[in-house]
Amino acid sequence: MRTVPPPSPAKYEKLTLRQVIKEAAQPNSRFVLWLSGHSQGGAVMQVWAYHKLHEDGVLPHHLLGYGFASPTAFEGR
Repeated sequence: MRTVPPPSPAKYEKLTLRQVIKEAAQPNSRFVLWLSGHSQGGAVMQVWAYHKLHEDGVLPHHLLGYGFASPTAFEGR
């Protein structure tokens, strides 16, 4: 079996999470933020996702959250 060496580190763009979130607010973003959480982590994920959507302007199609066995963090209006 032939192994392929990993690409040179110079080929990768170094980004912070803040830069990725800022780009996720643009329609042509390269990123989809995947979130997950179990139990209390699922509730925290819901609050964090809400904040990113409503406060930071992340577009819904650039954010995917999956919480399992978690309490509901918000009540419907």
